[in-house]
Amino acid sequence: MELSVQDRLLLLNCLPKEGDIAMLRVLRDLGNALSFSEDDHADFEMKRNPNGITWNQDKAICKEVEIGPVAHSLIVAGLEARNASKTLTTGHLSIYERFVENGHAENLKLAVPNGGSES
Repeated sequence: MELSVQDRLLLLNCLPKEGDIAMLRVLRDLGNALSFSEDDHADFEMKRNPNGITWNQDKAICKEVEIGPVAHSLIVAGLEARNASKTLTTGHLSIYERFVENGHAENLKLAVPNGGSES
């Protein structure tokens, strides 16, 4: 799936922080796939400030990230938890629509421990 810098940052913050060993391994791999390399930081001119992270929109490129069914279900659970707690923002709309509302989410949903996410 092709993801923008904003998509990747939002997804990283929606993932669960705890789980069983199998889930943690999937989370580690997904986190690595979504994260940014030293080159990304330099190329995209990423900077941390008191309001979050900024980057040069003109230089940032989307990244193709392979997301398997278990990782997908963890993302869906995280987004649904934020929706239930009313903590989604307008920035989440695009990823919520792609992961939760696109019809594929139901086909890929697997058992995810309760509390599937919080950031």
